[in-house]
Amino acid sequence: MPAALALLLALALLFQLLTPVTVDLPDMPMRAMKAPDLRTAESLPASIPPVLAARDIFAPSGSSGGKAGAPGSGAVSLLGVARSGRGGAAVLRGTDGVAVTVPLGGRVGPWRVTGIGAASARIDDGSRSLTLRVGDTAAPAAAEGGE
Repeated sequence: MPAALALLLALALLFQLLTPVTVDLPDMPMRAMKAPDLRTAESLPASIPPVLAARDIFAPSGSSGGKAGAPGSGAVSLLGVARSGRGGAAVLRGTDGVAVTVPLGGRVGPWRVTGIGAASARIDDGSRSLTLRVGDTAAPAAAEGGE
């Protein structure tokens, strides 16, 4: 049986190769596409429901508990990053507790985004430079104590 099927398959292949093809496909112009330039994007506020904004999604208990990164604490948290070529944007929860998309070179509160990594962002407030990984929080200089 397998030998008969192999012979039948070989005959079908030979028939397909010897049969002329007369199908003409229409010419379709192709246009080049480019990735969006995130370096020129403005900081856009993200729409987050208040019940979700009050909850710290990176805390195991799910509540902020008044720690750094909670709205009104003056801290900045890195929620995520988006990279495109040499540009990119960081999604940060600002000092007012609102999540914003900040392009490379943009500002949120006193912090300026100076670098974007695969899962991190480098921020600078003029007196110090920090590298935050997704989920990290940068406390204000006065609240850091003895680090």
